Amino acid sequence: LRPPHRKEVLQAREDDIKEKVENWMSKESESRLKRISTELLNEYNDVDLVAALLQELVEANDEVEVQLTFEKPLSRKGRNGKP
Repeated sequence: LRPPHRKEVLQAREDDIKEKVENWMSKESESRLKRISTELLNEYNDVDLVAALLQELVEANDEVEVQLTFEKPLSRKGRNGKP
């Protein structure tokens, strides 16, 4: 197998973002969040506002913490590495 091309990775990320937003849109929003949204839409261009929120979503997904453990790997006993 060949590793995915950069374009394929970016397309997969875009598809994931769209899917998340579509999922969120299917849920009812809290009234306080709707109020904040209305205030922001009165202050900013709608496309710029959505783009800024999506940028934060992408950056948050890129900052996934990785925890390393210091456990020894399980050893394989037997001949030629077979159990």
